[in-house]
Amino acid sequence: MEDGYWISHSSDCDAKQRNPNDGQKASSASTNKQVPSLEQPSVSIEILPGGVEQWSPQASEDFPFVLVDNNLGIPQKLLYKLYLSAVALYKNADDHTILTLSPVILLANPAHQTALNARKRLVASGALQSEEELNLVALLIGGSKEFAKQSITWDHRRWLFRHLYERIEVAEAGLVAEPPGWATSEEVSLFPMIPLGTLEQECQLIRRACELYPRNYHAWVHYHWVLNVAQAVVVSNSREPPDPGFEDHIRFLRQEVSQLRGWIDRHVSDYSAVHLLCSMAMLDCAGALQLAESGRGRLVDELVGHAQGLVLCYPSHETLWLYLRNVLSLSLPNVIYDIVNQLRREHMPSVAIEKYIASLV
Repeated sequence: MEDGYWISHSSDCDAKQRNPNDGQKASSASTNKQVPSLEQPSVSIEILPGGVEQWSPQASEDFPFVLVDNNLGIPQKLLYKLYLSAVALYKNADDHTILTLSPVILLANPAHQTALNARKRLVASGALQSEEELNLVALLIGGSKEFAKQSITWDHRRWLFRHLYERIEVAEAGLVAEPPGWATSEEVSLFPMIPLGTLEQECQLIRRACELYPRNYHAWVHYHWVLNVAQAVVVSNSREPPDPGFEDHIRFLRQEVSQLRGWIDRHVSDYSAVHLLCSMAMLDCAGALQLAESGRGRLVDELVGHAQGLVLCYPSHETLWLYLRNVLSLSLPNVIYDIVNQLRREHMPSVAIEKYIASLV
């Protein structure tokens, strides 16, 4: 597997550059000692602080990495050396060498658009499988917060999904609801038909990226895109009876509502999460599909209680007041009156009530 040996191969190149008169010997030793240990695909990749000597005895000159149960650790100083060697060799590299060197370049310099574009070209030509590239990018996202925060990283994943899967078929024009912030009828057919299990894994990857790099705007944009794929599958299905996967996609979207609520509970200042959850409430209000966790009633009614509870617990966080304001803006006037009165009875800051909530009345 490509995931398993690219570091080893790059280390060989670095060794040859350091000892040009003894390159064959270094390459032979590297092949004998490193490649067998990295034959299995890596479960995770992590950049470790410091150099090889700080990770002895797990890392040594013969094997300058830390490998535990296929979890690969790369000392940062070594990665930078590998990067310099990889960039030097990359200029005149053939496709096979590009496949080997570009992961090193991207791990050390996630904004290297040239390396990413080269890998797109290899996927398009069939020299690299989309599934393998998705797996590698997921490893790099999990191993580097710098890689996880790049807009080109998430754009690359969307490109791979579109390349790998067929477009969603809309059975009949005009059936797709168009709530604000979601795909229009014309755009739905541009989304790929991604398997449900893959969508679930992608959401897990996104949450991992957002843990690595808080307020990861580009990851949250990708999260919305993933949910949009599921929504497009649901609303484009006009068959009677619906396809068997129809209810599964509804359950998936409700599951993500629950995940987002839990995320906001743990990250009370993350407005990107609040914005996405409120967008799902707008989707529910538009009548395209029912996303309330109970399966009955309106999602916004559940979120009003959630937002109010968080404001009562953490009244100093502006994000939570904005959350409450957004969901109340989708509610009936009598609900807004009741919430304002309850907040005043609880002696919440009057300035915040007037600024964020009272103006809705």
